[in-house]
Amino acid sequence: MGKTITRTTLHKRKPTDQCKDRRRGISDEGHVRLVTIGGNGASQARRAAAGQAYKRGPWQFRTWRREHDRMQCPNPRRHAELGDACVHQEITILEHPMGPEDAPFRPSNTVRQLKGSESE
Repeated sequence: MGKTITRTTLHKRKPTDQCKDRRRGISDEGHVRLVTIGGNGASQARRAAAGQAYKRGPWQFRTWRREHDRMQCPNPRRHAELGDACVHQEITILEHPMGPEDAPFRPSNTVRQLKGSESE
């Protein structure tokens, strides 16, 4: 397959989920093992040995980036100087297209409506 396990972590299940399972007759230790599978292990090892970082190719499509919040420094020039005293502000980034201007939008069955774009 060529994929390598990059990380395995053990998480404790919620007590409510354990109770549900017990009522159904399922018994376990109450833990879930999460396995993260990485890319081709050989190519990762070659890049690491050569000191190269993974680089993505150019974007072939445009996509929509959903509305999200971000903590932003109001004074980036003095950010390093202020250190912990720098107070960040939460700003909202509106939904916007990402990718090259001349690229087509990725085909999708998802219907989207931008805020403020209702036809009047």
